[in-house]
Amino acid sequence: MKKRIGLVGYPIGHSLSPVIYDYWVKLHGIKNVSPYELCEVKPDDFDDFMRTNDFYALNITMPYKDRVRSGEIINLECGYRGHNTDVNAIRQHVVQWINPLRPYVFILGCGAMAENIIHCLLEQQFHIYESRIDTHIKIIARDEVKGLALVNKYHNSSITYSEWAKRNDILDDASMLINATPLGMKGFDDLDISLKQLPKDATVCDMIYNPLKTTLLKTAKKRGNTIVDGLTIFMSQAQYAFNIMFGIKPEITPELRKLLERELRC
Repeated sequence: MKKRIGLVGYPIGHSLSPVIYDYWVKLHGIKNVSPYELCEVKPDDFDDFMRTNDFYALNITMPYKDRVRSGEIINLECGYRGHNTDVNAIRQHVVQWINPLRPYVFILGCGAMAENIIHCLLEQQFHIYESRIDTHIKIIARDEVKGLALVNKYHNSSITYSEWAKRNDILDDASMLINATPLGMKGFDDLDISLKQLPKDATVCDMIYNPLKTTLLKTAKKRGNTIVDGLTIFMSQAQYAFNIMFGIKPEITPELRKLLERELRC
C-alpha cells in the first residue's frame, strides 16, 4: 500500500502543498508514495478525522494549528508525533530582519502562527555594548479575549496587547510589522490597515502566500519598506516538513519558486 501524505485544514483550496511535495517526491525518486492530498475537514469533523485516518504523515494548517499543540506535521506511522516546522521557517526568514537598535515588533493576529512568532522572538536576545536588549512585542488582534490570553500566557512585560481599532495609529516605532491573520488571503476579506505611521526603514512580513503579493506587501513596497513574502516562509516550512517525512532535506531552487509563482498566477 502506498504511503499517504497530505494537508488537513478548512478551507484549503488555496494551498500549494501538492505542488511542492509532489515535485520533491518525483525529484528524489521516492517510491511507494501517493500524490499529496488536500483534506478539507470541517471543525466538527476534525477530531474524528484525526482518530480514523490512515495517513503516513499530515501537515496541519488553519484553523487547526491551535488544536494540535505539538506542531504542524504529524507522523502517524511512527506514532502520534508533532513537529513545529513553522518555527524553523520563522527563525530563518523573519527574526533576522529585526533592528536590534529598535526591536519593536508588531504582530497582527493572536492564533498559532502569532504564538510561533513570539516563541522565536523570545529566543532571540540582542546584546549591544554588553547590555541585553529585549524584543518588545505588540499583539494587535480582532479578538480581544484571545489576544489578551496570548499576552498573559507569557507573563512578560515586553509583550503587550493593543486593540484592533488602534492598529493604524500605533506603528510609529515599529521595526517590523507581521501579518499573522488570514486577512488578505485568497477567499478571505482584505486586510484593512494604514501604513502611514510605519517608519520607512521597517520590514513588513505577510505570512500569506496566496496571493504572492498581498495588498499589505504591495503598499509597503511602494512606500519603500523591505518586504518578506509568505511564499519564502512556506517553502522553508515545507522543506523542514519533507525532511521529517522522508529523511531528505530538499533544495529550494529558483526553478521551484518560479513553478510555485506560475501556479499562483493561474
